[in-house]
Amino acid sequence: NLRNFLESCVTNYRAAESSLCLNTVTAYLEQARHERNPELKLVALVLGLETLSYQWCLRDGLSAQELNKKNLQNKLLHMRKQRFHFIEKGLLSDALRKGLRNSLIHSGQIPMMTTEEKLVWADSLYDLSLRILFCELGYRRRYRDLTKGLATVCAPS
Repeated sequence: NLRNFLESCVTNYRAAESSLCLNTVTAYLEQARHERNPELKLVALVLGLETLSYQWCLRDGLSAQELNKKNLQNKLLHMRKQRFHFIEKGLLSDALRKGLRNSLIHSGQIPMMTTEEKLVWADSLYDLSLRILFCELGYRRRYRDLTKGLATVCAPS
């Protein structure tokens, strides 16, 4: 699977690396993938999505001043409208900011969520990040979806 991915996407990765800060984004994803603490896993995923969405919107023509006024869900909403129609509306709700991002960034904890709920959020954010990257890099093959019990699914086009 890794060989298939690299064969089909390494050129696209290199072309998009600087404009999307892909080395930083993939480092956050790798950190999240290996992290056992649910809160730290979520922090890494939120930071990865913040980086990816900011850079993508910047490349899409929004100014840094416009982006500084947008929160994560507004950046993801912009991405959804422009290209990534698979971004779920549930991830664009205010719950992302109020229930997850602000709590993590300001206190390091997520009140009123069980460990299982945190892990479900983490799987959703990880899978969203992968789908955005797969789409952006032109990966059209199958992968294992954490949100579907590791079922093999097609990458979005």
